[in-house]
This record gives sequence, structure tokens and C-alpha cells, in this order.
Amino acid sequence: MLGDGKNATTPELADESSVESRSEADMSGSDGAQSLGVSFAQEQTSENGGGCLTRWRPWSRFADEAKGFVYLYAARGGPSVYAALFANVALNEFAYSVADCDGTVLNGSMQASSVVSSIGVVAGILTAVLSPIIGTISDLTPRRKGIMGASYVVLLISILVQVILFISKDSDKVDPDDSDSMLPRPVAQSSAALVVLCAAIVIKTLSYESAALLTSTFAPELATDDKEVARYVGYAYLLMNWSQLFCAIVIIAVAMGAGFDSFQQAVMGGVFVLIYCIIYFVPGYRLMEARTRIDPTFKRSWCGLLHLGETLLEALVRYPDLIKFFVSWSFANAASTAVSVLATSYLQNYLGFDGTTTSALLALALLFSVPGSLLVPRLSRFYSLKTTYVLVNAFYGLTFTLAPVVFLSDEVLVNDANATTVTTNYGFCDEFAVEASNETQFEARGYVFYLVICFCIVWGVLLGGIYTASTSLFSALVPGGKEATYFSLKVTLANVLTWLPSLAYTAINEAGATRWAIISLGPIFLVAAVIAAFINLDKAKMDIGSTLHRRQGKVWAEHKSDENEKTATSC
Repeated sequence: MLGDGKNATTPELADESSVESRSEADMSGSDGAQSLGVSFAQEQTSENGGGCLTRWRPWSRFADEAKGFVYLYAARGGPSVYAALFANVALNEFAYSVADCDGTVLNGSMQASSVVSSIGVVAGILTAVLSPIIGTISDLTPRRKGIMGASYVVLLISILVQVILFISKDSDKVDPDDSDSMLPRPVAQSSAALVVLCAAIVIKTLSYESAALLTSTFAPELATDDKEVARYVGYAYLLMNWSQLFCAIVIIAVAMGAGFDSFQQAVMGGVFVLIYCIIYFVPGYRLMEARTRIDPTFKRSWCGLLHLGETLLEALVRYPDLIKFFVSWSFANAASTAVSVLATSYLQNYLGFDGTTTSALLALALLFSVPGSLLVPRLSRFYSLKTTYVLVNAFYGLTFTLAPVVFLSDEVLVNDANATTVTTNYGFCDEFAVEASNETQFEARGYVFYLVICFCIVWGVLLGGIYTASTSLFSALVPGGKEATYFSLKVTLANVLTWLPSLAYTAINEAGATRWAIISLGPIFLVAAVIAAFINLDKAKMDIGSTLHRRQGKVWAEHKSDENEKTATSC
């Protein structure tokens, strides 16, 4: 049951003594994954020498909570790719279906083509504002697990609402792109339905971000060793990225085979994603333990605002290296979240690739983000988490700095179009005039396509690595007992500079230097790397050492029990 703090497979954690009294039988099957510092190869050969299942699903041997953590990340993969590849496309079509002849919707309040971007702005602002509130409430109440579960449930409901509103039928208008077929129109074709759909998508984004935030707060409590935490986080992102790729392949394959339009693809994809998400969410949620202990020194008045303010002041005064991370990640996240959008614009507008080719290249990057998720755990065997994070950002920055140097295209003339009157896909308009024009477009040189493939592979690997690196490093820096509050601050501060890459790209593009527009991402990643290089990881760990007794979860309870036994023995 969501929100009750209960766990069907693991008893509720009420205090440390309840953990100490657990039987050996209750902990069987998870000893290998909980042994700190045990290498991946050792886990492969432990317990009957491993096997095919362990080689392909190493998380099956993790401790219960680490396994649940990985499953919850996998549950988010489907909704993430659904929004990016299918729901936004169908939303755009929905907006056009209720547009007037001037291309506006909602009584001329905005262009139909601006609906998707406007929704993104609203959702981004609300996420930045609400995340600290959600994090603070989670730290000040014994309901962190319950709020996380409720976020996943709201996420599923919002996707279901989208599926219902995307149900369509053929209209009485000929498709302007295919004279042999009719334009599809949603059954609920009205401005009111568009408003409901936009609200559902905003709620979906907020619930997704809340679920992501609260799931991440469990990362520091999965192990007492930073590199062990990095390994769990790496596999969590591995399975999430794989889920994104798998859902995208299945939905696109079925849609192409059945000849689905955008609405039908969104409906079928939404149903598939709902099922896929539930398959991982239910066992993942059951394996997570409730966090019921609250430090009595935390200030709970003013609905947690005093606690939030105290935490901000604490970070500024006591944890300077945490502040350095916040600043660095605000740059890195701004650039990484803009990669797909700006790369799409660059590939189509400067290199002249069509939509199918661009989608294929982005899918290639998504494919390589799967093994990229394991980049950080592998590198952390040789370098510190800070160095790994710096390297990922530095390489990312260098590739985008190099890209416009080697990506060359030529401007060619587009064939003239005769002035004519054509059918429009604006839903409440029948036709409009198109005048003849002499337009030019960019066309990539022959060898560039193969270079772009190589760059997309590298970008995919780094995309899979950068989020693993940031979550792993932050888990090593965050004080105990306030994981949710600090992770929520990370989310909020990460959105502070999200406008910067798009603004820089647009400014360069509007200046007529389209070729160099993509370079705008390079310096942002490099600035993130330089700032992170000044983080003193050893000192940061010493700074939070006095707070680690507040960490919850079975691993930390057992660690504290072992420490107490050692102290008693030495005395």
C-alpha cells in the first residue's frame, strides 16, 4: 500500500535495534552485494559460481533495496521516452487540429507551433519551485517512500489521461501531404480538451520529476562506500536507458508495421509504457524500505520553510565543496538537457538531414547511452568520483567545440514553388495561399554523415555517463538526514541556467553563423569541468562526517551496529 511505510518483503525500519535483531535468513541472498568493496568479478563467481542470469542481470544479486532502486529507475525509462518521442509529437498535432486559419489556438492566445515549448517552460518553472518543497516535506515526515510511490501513481494516471485524449478518427479533410488519405483528428477535438491535455502533460512532468528526485535520495543510503554507490547508480541508469531504448524500438516498430499516424502511435505507445512501467514499479517499490526516523533537531515550523532556509545557510557556511558542485552541475545540466534539442536543430537546419535520418542518429546516441551508463563505475576503479565527473564534462565540451570545425555543408537552391492554394492542416481552416519563393537550404558534404555517426556514438556514451557521474558524486557529498532536501536543491539549481544553451545557440544562428551555433554547448560543459576540478572530495567527506549517523536503511544500520561493536570491544 502506498504511503503506509510498509514493505511486503522487508519489514519496516522503525529504529536501529529492529535491524540488528533481524535473522540471518532474512538477509540471505544479499550478502555478496552488501559486502562493501567487493568487485564485480567477485560477485560473478560467488554463490555457485554465477551464471547466465547474473552475467546479463547483475542487479539480480544486489541487496533488496539496491535492487529496488535499480527497478524504480527502469520504471521511469518508458515515461521518459514516451514524452520525448511520442506525446509531444501528438500534442503538436492536437494543437494544429484545433487551430484557426492564422495558426493560433485558445482564441488567438498563442501559435499552435508554440504549445509544446510553452508547456516545457511552465513545467520547468513549476518543477524548480516545487522540488525543494517536496524534498523538505520528505525529510521532515516519515513519508519519503509514500510520497515517492504517490508520484509514480500520479505519473501513470497522467499518461492514461493523455492516451484517452489522443484517441482519434479520420476527419473529412484531405491530408495535404497525402491526397489519398484523410487527416486524423482526435475524438475530443476542442480547445477545452487541449487545455486538459496540456494540464495532464504538465502534471506528468511534475510527477516524473518528483519520482526521479525521491528515488535518487535513496542512493547515498545504498552503501557506505562511494564506489559501491556509483556501481548501483551506474546499473540503475543502465537499465533506465535500456528501458528507453527498448520502449522506443517496440513502439516505433509496431507503429511503422501497422501504419499508425501520430495519434495512434501515442495511444499504443502510452498503453505499452503504462504496462512496462508497472512491471518495474511494483516490485521496485516493495523492495524499498521506509524512512521513518526524523532528527529531532530539524525545524518543522512554517511548513518546513525554516528547515529549507537553514539547509541553504548550512550549505553556504559548512559545505563549500557542495556549493561548487551545485554551480558546476547548473552548467552541466543546462548543456546536457539541451543536447538533443539543439543537435536536432543543427542536424536538420545546417547539415540538411531529413527527419528520418535525424531520428535515426538520435536513436543511435540513445543506444550508446546504455553502455555509457557503466562508464562511471568503470572509471571509478582508477579515478576518484570527482575526476570521473570532470573527465566526462571535459570530453563532452571538447566534442561540441570540435563539431563545427569538421561538420561542413554547402548552401544549395531549393526548387521554386508555384503560387497556389493548398489544403492546410489547421483543424478549423480549409485552405490558405502559398506564394512562389526562391529558397536555399544547407546540404552536408558527403563524408560528414559518417563523422556525425561517430560523434553521435560519443555523445550517447557521454550522455549515459554524465548523469551517473553527477548522482554518484553528489551522493558522496550530501550530508546525512537531509538527503531529500539537498537532492531537491540540486534539481532546482540545475534548472537555473537551462535557458543559456538555447539563448547562445539562437544568438549565433540569428547572426548568420549557423555552422558555429552548436559550439555554444562546448564552453558550458568546459566551465562545469573547471569548477568541479576545485572540489576537494576528501575535505568534503570530512565535513559531512558528523552527519552520517542520520543515514537510514539496512546497510547503514548494520554499519553503525558494527562500529558500535568495535567500539565496545576496544573498550
